[in-house]
Amino acid sequence: MKLEIEFVPTKLRYSSFWRVFSKEEWDNIKNRIIEKNGRSCQICSETEDNLTLDAMWNYNDNKHIQRLEGFILLCEMCHYTKHLGIAENLAKIGQFDYTRLIDHFCKVNNCSREEFEERKATAYKLWEERSMYKWKRDLGNYNLWKKKPKTTKT
Repeated sequence: MKLEIEFVPTKLRYSSFWRVFSKEEWDNIKNRIIEKNGRSCQICSETEDNLTLDAMWNYNDNKHIQRLEGFILLCEMCHYTKHLGIAENLAKIGQFDYTRLIDHFCKVNNCSREEFEERKATAYKLWEERSMYKWKRDLGNYNLWKKKPKTTKT
């Protein structure tokens, strides 16, 4: 599957990169990826003006470590598919077309709606298992890029 559904374990939610990387650093990462790969979604090749920079994580389920592997540019539909929970919440209040998301997933992965539902169920099950634990975050090679704490003058 080219496009996967990924749920962040509950105890890692809302630990935004805006708290780790400055906006300037985040924009620099995005610009480097655009320079290297062009201005298109790295999963489905869709080109749009507002691509989202998304973190790619690897989970060590034995040691409960979430490791940053890199970043990827995503179109709106791929981004909402990867973070399906956000899309589901927006769809519930009428701010997102969930059917369009399912169609996108099926097109990108050349699969059926049934396969989408199976992938979704598997992703939810994995999320439930991972959400039972406290996780450590490892920024890997990107640890050097994180913003430094401000020092106070005495």
